[in-house]
Amino acid sequence: MRPNTGQWILLSSLIIVLVAILSSQVMAQSSTKQNDTEGSNSQNDTQASNNQTVTSNGTSCILGSKTSLDPIVKNSFAVAGLVAIIIILAVTFAASRIIRKGKQWLRAQGQLALESNCKQGNHKGGFWDIIREADYYPSLARLQFVLWTFTVTFTLLSIYVFMLWNNTLCWSDIPQNILALMGISAGVPVVSTVISREKYRSSISGTLPCKENVPALSTMLLEHSKPTLGRYQLFIWTIISIIVYLGIFFVQIAGISTAGALAKMELADIPLPLLALMTTSQGAYLGLKAIARPVSFLTKVGSVPAPNQKNIKKSTDVVVNFSESLDSPTVNNLNFLVRKHSDTTDVAGTVTVLAEDDKMAVFRPNAELEADTAYDVHILTSIQSKDKNRLEFDETWSFETGP
Repeated sequence: MRPNTGQWILLSSLIIVLVAILSSQVMAQSSTKQNDTEGSNSQNDTQASNNQTVTSNGTSCILGSKTSLDPIVKNSFAVAGLVAIIIILAVTFAASRIIRKGKQWLRAQGQLALESNCKQGNHKGGFWDIIREADYYPSLARLQFVLWTFTVTFTLLSIYVFMLWNNTLCWSDIPQNILALMGISAGVPVVSTVISREKYRSSISGTLPCKENVPALSTMLLEHSKPTLGRYQLFIWTIISIIVYLGIFFVQIAGISTAGALAKMELADIPLPLLALMTTSQGAYLGLKAIARPVSFLTKVGSVPAPNQKNIKKSTDVVVNFSESLDSPTVNNLNFLVRKHSDTTDVAGTVTVLAEDDKMAVFRPNAELEADTAYDVHILTSIQSKDKNRLEFDETWSFETGP
């Protein structure tokens, strides 16, 4: 079986990483040999100079350089950062492929169904669904956790590839503020999920939804269709904190010029004031989400014909009963439609709200419906009540006429 494009990309990335690591070792060894040749006075001195051991914060570090004052390999951090990015992309791509394969297996086992009557096909899903909750709404709490995971992974991986490139190995402790930040970032999505589950009664979906029913990523800044200060604050402080942290990290890297300084290098810590601001914004996000007033949605109470009803008269009208009094101008042929199931042809007709009962909307066909034919009824979220409430989702059901 020939590899597809994605598999070729993954394979190429892994090859690049391997070549980069091997090249780094060759360059480092060549540099070490040259320094040994130029500066050696005796065979014993040369042997003692190789793999010098230094101590950094109680941790033993191995230096491939002759002395701790030897310069690092030129442009080695730029290469180390590029290798780190390639590794992260390769792992992310592999995870995405595993997720796709997992969903295919679940579908084959009948444990994952496809939502029907999709206009644009079903949502395939993938790696970035990890920032969506069970009802496929994007989660700002999960996004900030993913962004910090990528950031800390990049900085940590860059440091150790940087060290290996210069034939140096040293393991340092992770700063307490970084550990605290990662712990808080991991805890916020957990609490947010609990709030969402209790407040919106969301549960794990056993179906792949239609593409048109998957909320856009931009909705993560909205609470009940309205932007909120808590979400904006968490979003902006997450972005600013990551930019500042990466700035601190790159400034730290810029100050590394010798093997000894490289061996003593530690993962950059996040300033305490920035950690406090992040913690405050995450707390405000959870608090405002918990106390936000739930939205009242307009709902469909019943319909004539009922879903999947058969042998309906060809002269029938389609009547839908809603939970609230309807705003008549918002109910029309654009959001209350009847279509032939076989070719999705719209049935010509008029839509009105009953004067005697304004909770009912009626679709009257201009001509009789065809015999022994299946029809689909669509009501869309643009239908609005007098209290300005809308349907939460588009709704579709079918019926079939008789002879």
